[in-house]
Amino acid sequence: MEKLTHVMQWREESGAAEITDYIDMANGPESAPAAVENPQMLAKAKAIATALNYGSMYWHGLSKQGKPILWIRTNRKPWYPDVDAEIKVCFY
Repeated sequence: MEKLTHVMQWREESGAAEITDYIDMANGPESAPAAVENPQMLAKAKAIATALNYGSMYWHGLSKQGKPILWIRTNRKPWYPDVDAEIKVCFY
């Protein structure tokens, strides 16, 4: 239980919970009030959505110990990625 508590605290401190807000904004219209009021957040939201849409990371199967396996396809990564967006995708 203590380990789970530490993970949840880390997610809160790192801003992982906010990433769903970014994804919602990226999928919504650019004329939405939140997007118009905060164009910097809209730009970050679009960068995160782009990083997610590369299809370079996905969960596929379980190990012999029952842990999920994260596949990372480096050939699908861009040459010059938006590092901040890639990190947020990993958090998500």
